[in-house]
Amino acid sequence: MNNKLRLFYGSCFALITTAFSFSIRAGILPQLAETFQLNATQLGFINSMWFWDFLFPW
Repeated sequence: MNNKLRLFYGSCFALITTAFSFSIRAGILPQLAETFQLNATQLGFINSMWFWDFLFPW
């Protein structure tokens, strides 16, 4: 029973960490666009690179 609870808490922590990373990424995209003068297509490409880690866990 104790291991199930630890697994549940670990899963919750992983989801919270993932949510924070998504929000930080969304928050810095406008700053990246301004600093490097990127268009929407380039920002979309940069934003999609973050998902590669979900597809191919190293």
